[in-house]
This record gives sequence, C-alpha cells and structure tokens, in this order.
Amino acid sequence: MIGFPDDKQRTVVTWFFKYVAWPSLRHLIADLFPPGDIAGIREMLGNVFVNATHQAITAPEGARNSLSGSINGNARISTAPEWIKKMLVGVLDEFAKTLARYFTSTTPENEDLIEYVENAMILYLFDAIFWKFPRDQLIMYSRLSVNSLAEIKEKLLDQLRRYLDGDLTFKEAKRAAASFLESIELDNDLAHEIISSYIANFYEIINGLDMPRLHAFIEAFSQSRGEFLEMTHEAVADEASKAIVFRWFEQDIVSLSMKSIAELYPELTKDEIADWKGAITRDLELVLQNLLSFDDFEKRLIVRLRLPKLEFDIDKPVDENDVEDHYMHIEDRGGALETILASAELIYKEALKDASLKDFSTRIASRKKSLENLYM
Repeated sequence: MIGFPDDKQRTVVTWFFKYVAWPSLRHLIADLFPPGDIAGIREMLGNVFVNATHQAITAPEGARNSLSGSINGNARISTAPEWIKKMLVGVLDEFAKTLARYFTSTTPENEDLIEYVENAMILYLFDAIFWKFPRDQLIMYSRLSVNSLAEIKEKLLDQLRRYLDGDLTFKEAKRAAASFLESIELDNDLAHEIISSYIANFYEIINGLDMPRLHAFIEAFSQSRGEFLEMTHEAVADEASKAIVFRWFEQDIVSLSMKSIAELYPELTKDEIADWKGAITRDLELVLQNLLSFDDFEKRLIVRLRLPKLEFDIDKPVDENDVEDHYMHIEDRGGALETILASAELIYKEALKDASLKDFSTRIASRKKSLENLYM
C-alpha cells in the first residue's frame, strides 16, 4: 500500500475510515451482500480509501479516478448496482479530499482532527458494540417498542457526547446514565442494575485506555461480543435449560467482563484471568446447588477481584463476631464486577422461582433467534 510521509497521519486516515466513513456506508450496502462478505468489502474499501487519501494529498487530480477504478474493478462489489458504486465513489472521494485539505493546511499538529476521530471511535464502540447487550436486556425485561429503544440509545449517546465534550465528568456521566435507566420501567429490578453496571464498565474502559489500546480492544471485542448468542438457534435449543443459562453467563457475561478487566489492568496474566473465569462460574453452580449462599458468592467474587487499582473494596470485620461485610456503593465499584454480580443474582432469583431455569433459558434462546448482526 502507498506509504504516508508520517505514520501518525496514516493512523488517523485508517481510523477515520473505520469510525467515520464506514459507519455512514455500512447500512447503505448491508442488504446487498451476504453478511459473510461484508468484512471483506469493508477491508477493501478501507484500503482503497487510504490510497485515495494519499493520492489526494500528493496528486489531487487523480484521486477520484483512483477510487472509481478500484471500486468498479473489484470483484467483491461487482454485483452492486451502478448507482451504489457511484455513491461509494462520491462519498469516499469527498472524505478523501476533506482530509487532504486538512493535512495540507497550516495546522501543524492536526490535533482537532485527531480529537474528532478519537471521539468517533468511542461513539462507534458504544453504538456498534456495547449497546447490543443493554438492548438485549431491555427487550428481555420490558415491553418497550422499537422507537422507545431507539430513544433510550440516543439519550445514552447524548450523555456520552456531553462527556466527550467535557460537559460532564467521569463520575457524573456514570451517575447520569444510571439515573436515566432507573426511570425505565422493567419487569425485573435487577435488570436496571445489570444495564447500569454495563454502562459504567463502558465509561471505565474509555477513561482507562489510550487510543491505540482502545482501537485494539474494539477490533478484538467486536469479534467476540455476544459469542454465545451468535451460536445457531438450533444448537442452543438442543441443550438443557441450565446448560443454556450457564453458557450464556460464562461466555456473554463473565468472559467478556474479564476481557474488560484484562484491558484495564494489563499487569494481570492470562492464567489469572482464566482462573477467575472458571472459578466464578463454578461458584454460581454451587449457589444453584444450595451448597453456597449467594452472599458468600458475592464475598468470594469481590475478594477474588480485589486489586489495588479496581474501584471497589470491602471493610474487614472488626473481630470474628463481626461477620457482616460492608460493601461500597455501586458507583465506587468496577462496572465489570457489578455486571457479573447482578447477572448472577438474576439467575439465582430465577432459579428460586424455577429450579430448572426453563423459562429463563427460553427467553435467552428467543433473544438469540432474533439477534441482529451488528458487527459487519
């Protein structure tokens, strides 16, 4: 691929395509190709765009011709209507020329463009990846219409934009999201806690990772988010009810919460993370077998994940007779931990009503059947 004079410039152009240009094009072509082809088309268009932007900087008159030839001559997109190809060329050409004008301006560091692209990356992370889990929970535990779900998402995105603009602090943004979600009527009170914790975890991630690590996190997370729910509906339906629930808990709750913690605290080893994942699931199995109380499950979880940098702690008992642990408020504890804890408590309470977990597993399976593929 054609080289840029500066690696930072290339990175900004690459990220601009992924987090600004591609989201504006994705829905335009999504219905024209099989889902399995979309990733390859995205990669092709990304390479074409990077080359065209470089051409627009060095030889502006040839940029559009370069785009048109590369897109129209590519086998991956040959079946698309001509008007779609023209639109792709037109949109990418305008983006490429805009970036070229910016890079050739008198602004030496291009910091405002970098900030714009970084904010776009964060909005993409929420919109295309993180929103999927809260949305599933809202569908499972509410009777909200599609329009209402869209309004909730837009409100949370607006709060996120305010945070990125500096209008809200880190803690204010987390509290605002939790307060807003409490106003939504759900069938299960724990669902509020699960969703709020998940949103808190999102803010902790974007607050704790620099942009290169955040980019790597998006690339990895978008491949595995919803791993269990992405399985075929028939495969899920063939499993026993408890097995469905535990696999959902392990793969879509524990595993991905651990992924968040591992990114925030790179000093943790893979073995430590793997040991935690297995132990947490086994502890919940003990709870459902009435071999461990849920209070003790919570204490084990908090002690196990007790790290100097994590935003939670427990008070040590004053003496042996003081057996009650006093936990800090959710705002002061890690969102990933709270997501695991609230989800485990939800499963525990469902098991008290129905030890087979048949109804809960049916809800999980039905959500899986209608799940949309958001990772194109």
